[in-house]
Amino acid sequence: MLIRDTGVYKRYSESSRALEKDPQSALLLEKLYTLSRELQERRAYGDIIEDYEEQELNEITEKVNSNIIIVEYLKAQKEYGDFLIRIQQEIAERDR
Repeated sequence: MLIRDTGVYKRYSESSRALEKDPQSALLLEKLYTLSRELQERRAYGDIIEDYEEQELNEITEKVNSNIIIVEYLKAQKEYGDFLIRIQQEIAERDR
């Protein structure tokens, strides 16, 4: 069986296409990733994160969590990633 023939891969592929077809959702998710990464890096360097910045992150997170296209994509992405890790673990076990 090929990976692309699995239900996990098909769900991931379908949810990716759905996200690509909805530019607003894709932009919202990218905005979340960008802001999260920026604030995380600044925290790591000891910068002070202002309340309004935390509030902006919280608002974007709420919008992401209420967007079914994004939620389905993130769920499928996690399932696919977990699936690939299991495959890698199986291969590593066979090599021992």
